[in-house]
Amino acid sequence: MDNRPPRAFIMAHGPSRSARRLSRRLGIRRLRSDGESSYRPRDGDVILNWGCSTTTANSRALSAGTRTLNSPSQCDTTGDKRRFLAGAWTAPDVRVPQWSNDPTIASGWSRCVTRRLLRASGGRGIVITERGELPPTAPLYVEYINKQAEYRIHVIGGKVVDTQRKIRNPDTEPTNWRVRSHDNGFIFARESGTPSVLSHQMAVATVAHFGLDFGAVDIIENRRGSFVLEVNTAP
Repeated sequence: MDNRPPRAFIMAHGPSRSARRLSRRLGIRRLRSDGESSYRPRDGDVILNWGCSTTTANSRALSAGTRTLNSPSQCDTTGDKRRFLAGAWTAPDVRVPQWSNDPTIASGWSRCVTRRLLRASGGRGIVITERGELPPTAPLYVEYINKQAEYRIHVIGGKVVDTQRKIRNPDTEPTNWRVRSHDNGFIFARESGTPSVLSHQMAVATVAHFGLDFGAVDIIENRRGSFVLEVNTAP
């Protein structure tokens, strides 16, 4: 029996500034995503999986005897926008926008977000069309929801541990108010608003529904209530 104290490591999905910062703050070693490292697993090791969605990335880290926070298979599901929406649609305590694979259905919404890429961030691959317009061919169409506020709610172990609100970057003139990405002039900020109790509940329910140990859930609020957009496993 190995009586040595357990160790913790972080395994990132690739080059990641946030993973580097987190490893320094926690004082833990990073594992290479390609698996080419000197790491040798030990019973009781804890692997903090930072968005890695493939088990081939570092098979040694996922061996028997180690504990992985956020399995690669769950990260793979939530990282695919269509699979995430399909899964969230079945969750009783999670509300997501309407979505479809059919452009004719999407053309009947007041506004449609066409997603040409199922795995993308920062608004890449997005095209927005109005009611009556046939959107371009794409693997996913999502109903555009007008927003009064947008939040990122961080959940760990079934509890909300941090919240941020997406706001206009005071140092940048927004280029697109409909796609509120960093490149379009928006940032996440703390102490800039408080999500509703319902949003908190939905964030916790979303992370639990997908079997994640932690996640940062993006939620928008308006007079119709709260809507979950996605969950980030490497926020």
